Amino acid sequence: MLELSEPDEALQTLWERGGYPDSYLAPDAESSIQWREDFITSYVERYLPQQGIAAAPILLRRFCTMLAHQQGATINLSKMAGSLGIDGKTARRYLDLLEGLYLVRSLPPWSRNAGKRLVKSPKVYWRDSGILHTMETLQASQAVIIIPQGASFPLSRTVTAIGLRSFLHGVE
Repeated sequence: MLELSEPDEALQTLWERGGYPDSYLAPDAESSIQWREDFITSYVERYLPQQGIAAAPILLRRFCTMLAHQQGATINLSKMAGSLGIDGKTARRYLDLLEGLYLVRSLPPWSRNAGKRLVKSPKVYWRDSGILHTMETLQASQAVIIIPQGASFPLSRTVTAIGLRSFLHGVE
């Protein structure tokens, strides 16, 4: 007989470690954290430069960390770029590449008035909760409570699920 606590534990593990198999199936939390750290490091030091980003790995790591700290909030790329000492167009290119690599998802602003000239910024969500927690340096889901944007973390799962459903049904 299956007890109710088992699915809750599996869901909790999925939430903390994310959905990448090597992270989720790691024998312990430390191994999972190490895998996620290695994943992020390999992306910012090797993979992103191979994709045409000629920036120092520390700058790319800071950009990704800043995105993680603004999970679910309206993103101001000009302000982020200014904080990093780069151009706003460069920050937009970095975000577009992360989105193209399916690491983050941008949720465009919604407005009833399509003719509005006011340009609103999107909200950005990391697709994998484990990578997000590692970028945020969160080791357990209880730490989410102390972060002001913590309320937007569950929303990222909803945004990802809607995106996956749209993708599977061929809707943009």
